[in-house]
Amino acid sequence: MIEVPELGSLILTHSADGVVPGLKQFPKTDRAPVAVVFFAFRIMVGLGLVMLAMVALGWLLRLRGRLFDSDWYLKLLVVTGPIGFVAVIAGWVTTEAGRQPWTVYGLMRTAQSVTPSLTGGQVLVSLLVTCWFIC
Repeated sequence: MIEVPELGSLILTHSADGVVPGLKQFPKTDRAPVAVVFFAFRIMVGLGLVMLAMVALGWLLRLRGRLFDSDWYLKLLVVTGPIGFVAVIAGWVTTEAGRQPWTVYGLMRTAQSVTPSLTGGQVLVSLLVTCWFIC
């Protein structure tokens, strides 16, 4: 593992001697769900690496003149096609779950930013209508 001493404090506090508080120094009501963010981030990065590997493999096959003759690679491209979408969703989950319970940190909690006049049924109907027209 590569370690860069004091980099975290430099990024977060703009000082090499800055103190970065740990998660346990925040009240439990102000903590994001750690497991969700932990795994969603790793899924996003892992799938990104898989996509990079597929590109590198494609370049290698192209340089050797076997790109269009490699049935196994073309089939693998079809199988790995949706992983870009999954990586984007994992990144979205990382972002949205990681900001909880704040909409605007220190100013507005997520519970305060919910539209009071919007019901769950209305959201469901809106989602179903949108999915109906997309499909």
